[in-house]
Amino acid sequence: MTDSFTDIDSLILYYTTTGLTHRLLNQCIYSLTRMITFVSVAVDHFRYNEILKIERAPVEALPFSAAFAGMGLGFSLSLLIFMDQNIAEAMVNNPCNK
Repeated sequence: MTDSFTDIDSLILYYTTTGLTHRLLNQCIYSLTRMITFVSVAVDHFRYNEILKIERAPVEALPFSAAFAGMGLGFSLSLLIFMDQNIAEAMVNNPCNK
């Protein structure tokens, strides 16, 4: 801010003309309304188990067809990402964009 204020009157005039008091008043009214309106709302707390039990997925129980299907989907996804990057690079480096 490049303005320099020499007395309190010019400071008050600046803040009242910029609408700061209006925004502050609106914020106070909103906060009080919210506090009064939502004081009776019961909030459920997040319940969790304190004993964290992480187990490895039993991939050895999958049939070979599921493993090959997963490899096929992974290859398709990597090909899709590769094509997306090349198309985006070609659009950005287009001579018309320079």
